Amino acid sequence: MTTFAADDGTLLAYREEGSGPPLICHAGGPGLPGDTFDDLGGLTAHRTLILLDQRGTGRSAFPDDPYSFTPDQLASDVEALRRHLGLDTIELLGHSAGGKVAQVYASRFPECIGALVLVCSWLGSPPDADAERADIRGRRAGEPWYAEAIEAQEALPYARPAERAMLERMTRPFWYGRWDEAAQAHATRNDGMVSLRFATAFQRAPVPELQLDKVSSPVLVVGGALDALTPPVCSRELAERFSAGQLEILDGAGHFPWVDEPEAFRTATAAFLDGVSR
Repeated sequence: MTTFAADDGTLLAYREEGSGPPLICHAGGPGLPGDTFDDLGGLTAHRTLILLDQRGTGRSAFPDDPYSFTPDQLASDVEALRRHLGLDTIELLGHSAGGKVAQVYASRFPECIGALVLVCSWLGSPPDADAERADIRGRRAGEPWYAEAIEAQEALPYARPAERAMLERMTRPFWYGRWDEAAQAHATRNDGMVSLRFATAFQRAPVPELQLDKVSSPVLVVGGALDALTPPVCSRELAERFSAGQLEILDGAGHFPWVDEPEAFRTATAAFLDGVSR
């Protein structure tokens, strides 16, 4: 692990894995460290992954200001990492809530973006999103875990805070394209790594106004056809906001496509990044 100081003095950690040009990877959660990415479906054969532990997660320090878990501050942390690495421009990958941070970073520092990869992230809440989520869940009705998961999903809006964590764990199969051993292991590990203090503060924090029209660099938006959290309509809306936006919806993938469809995810992402590098 290597550490560097954020602009408010918080000591942040990251590790490098793989070979090739650097790709800064910002996890979602919100509140997950870089370890959630594993090797990104084998993308380490094409890029050196810079796996950042967000402030207050993994091996990074908890900030003095407990309210600093905001998209704007996290974008500043990415900028501090860019300067630490001595890079003029960066390739930046953000997943889910980390994709929102990546959008803020690209809006604030468009001249520093060489390429942007947004995985299962979102811009707003498209009118058709709830219907598409319901349709995706309905497609899983024949699976053995479905009855318990859908009952928990329907109970979530009415649950007391003490019940929410249990119900959310019961809905985990909807987060993946296949609820197999790999997905179950990944979900269990994520539950053990997530910072709840981070997640609570992040969800309450305002998102600064985005100026994505300033981003002229190539952007790849990756979505999962079975993502019941940020369904494909969210990915389509996001890709359309960029002048050089590309869209890739992976069949069989849920909210963590490098877990569900590692080969398809690696192929699509590597082809995009390699094309940018030429």
